[in-house]
Amino acid sequence: MTEKVGLFEWIRKTSFLNFFMSWLISIFLFAIIYSLLPFIFSELTFNGLNISFTFNGLLESLYLSFLTATIFGVVKINASSTLQIVIYIQLILSAILILILIDKLLQKHIFPHYHVHHTQDRKINTMILTMSIFRTDIDRIKSEFKSKTKHDVDIKEIEAIIDGLYVTFLDIDTMFSVKNIHKHKISDSQYLMVITNIEDSLTKLTKFIDFLEEHKISWKDKSVEFWLRYILETADKITLHFDDIKIKNPKLIIAIENIKDLTQAIEKKI
Repeated sequence: MTEKVGLFEWIRKTSFLNFFMSWLISIFLFAIIYSLLPFIFSELTFNGLNISFTFNGLLESLYLSFLTATIFGVVKINASSTLQIVIYIQLILSAILILILIDKLLQKHIFPHYHVHHTQDRKINTMILTMSIFRTDIDRIKSEFKSKTKHDVDIKEIEAIIDGLYVTFLDIDTMFSVKNIHKHKISDSQYLMVITNIEDSLTKLTKFIDFLEEHKISWKDKSVEFWLRYILETADKITLHFDDIKIKNPKLIIAIENIKDLTQAIEKKI
């Protein structure tokens, strides 16, 4: 038993070409109808010309049908009242078909690109926000420790913060990779924002390690070292994406070089 398909579902599944061909066929069908109408009604005029079932009459009917099918061309039509009824029928049908065709063009060519661009922008904003949260969490831990509201820093808390930074770096590496077919949509300002945030996060991480060492807080264990090494490895991969690109922004060049220096400095602390 075949499943019934609703009207909107049928429209969605039917191809653009099928609807376009239907629109073209409707032009010829209505042209034939217009040329046959004089057999039923007399005195059918179009822009002052009598429509008849002749070769010239068929051409005039085709022109009339085309003007009606393009909707905006209908304003040029001056037809007798009987003929106008059929014109209105074709006009409604053509308007429906053209709206469907426009919708299919938007769905295929406009909306996907907008969606990709919007999704990528949202991901970049999320990455920047996540790195900002990472730095804020470190400031909070240091502040609580200095104010003596916290007498120790739980190593699980350190691991959780570092783990979050690694996940963010991994997403950035994926986005900046040549495998990202939408990479070209990333603007120079977005590159700069992400890279400078990576630099700030690694700087904050370096100072946090120094803080833990200074206050003799135990922070080294296998899990923390594991995540730190992955963070450094991923940061290096991110900088590699810029090796074959001619960078014109000096701020971006400096930030990338600083990231390379920071990864080496943190590596020595582990």
